[in-house]
Amino acid sequence: MERNRLLKYIFIVLLVNFFLFVIKFVPTIFFNSLSVQSDSFNSLSDSFYSIIILVGSYFAFRPKDSSHPHGHERIRPFLSLIISGSIIFTGVIIVRGGIYNLIHGTRYQFSILFIYVLLISILVKYTLSIYLDRLNKVYKNDILSSLSDDSKVDALASFSAIVGVIISRLGYAIFDTIFGVLISFWIFKTGLSIGWRNFKYLTGSSPPQEVTEKIMSILKNREEVIEVIECEPHYVGPKLDVYCELEVASSLSLIEAHELEEEIKRELLALNEVNNVYIHLEPT
Repeated sequence: MERNRLLKYIFIVLLVNFFLFVIKFVPTIFFNSLSVQSDSFNSLSDSFYSIIILVGSYFAFRPKDSSHPHGHERIRPFLSLIISGSIIFTGVIIVRGGIYNLIHGTRYQFSILFIYVLLISILVKYTLSIYLDRLNKVYKNDILSSLSDDSKVDALASFSAIVGVIISRLGYAIFDTIFGVLISFWIFKTGLSIGWRNFKYLTGSSPPQEVTEKIMSILKNREEVIEVIECEPHYVGPKLDVYCELEVASSLSLIEAHELEEEIKRELLALNEVNNVYIHLEPT
C-alpha cells in the first residue's frame, strides 16, 4: 500500500476523532455530565493514538540512510509510551472526578445536546468502522484493521454514555457518574494496551504464538530443510528481526544453498510483522 494513500486514511481518522472530541466536550462546559465528558476524552485519546500511527507510518516509509541503516520505525514505540502515559493520566482525572461526585453528590445537568452529540458519535464511528473494514479487505493492512476495530469499540462507549444520560434524565443522576467512570475504563484500556505493546517492542520481546507459528510453518515447509535448529524472532521496534539456524544436506552446492537462503528470506519478509531476516545454514 503506497505511503500517501495510507497517510491520507489515517489523517481522516485523526480529524474525525478530534471533531468528535470537540462536539462532545463543548456541551460539558455549560452543562455538567461526567459520562459525556468521559466519552469526549475517549475521543481525544483516540486522536493522540491516531497521531502516533500517523507519525510512525510517516517515518516507516522513509528510506534507510547512513544514520539509520535499519530504517526509522523505532521512533514509534518511544512516542507511543509518552502518549500512553497521557491517556492513562486522563483516565485518572475522570475517575477522580467520579469519586468526588460520589462523595459530595453529583452535579449532573441534563441537556438535549448530549443526546444529539452522542448519536452523532455512534453513527460516525460505526460508519467509519465499516469504511475502514472495507479498505482493509482491499489493502490487507494491519493498521486499517486496528483502526476499524477501535472505531467499533468507540461506538459502544458512546452508546454506554447515552444510556447513562437517559437514565440520569429519568431522575437517577448517580448513573451519570457511574457510566462516566465505566467509560474511563475504556480510556485506561487504550492507554495500558498501547503502553504494554510498545514496552514489549522496546525490550525485544518475542512475538505472539500465532506469528511464531507462521514463521515456523514457512521454514518447515521447505523440503531442503532437515531440521530447524534454532528460530529466534524478536521485536526491534514495532517489527520483528528473525534469526534462523537451519540444518540442510551437505550435498547442496553453494549456489543451491544461496538460492534456498534467499527464497526463505523473501517468504519471511512477505509477512507484515517481519522487518529483517538472518539465516545460517548448517550442513549435516
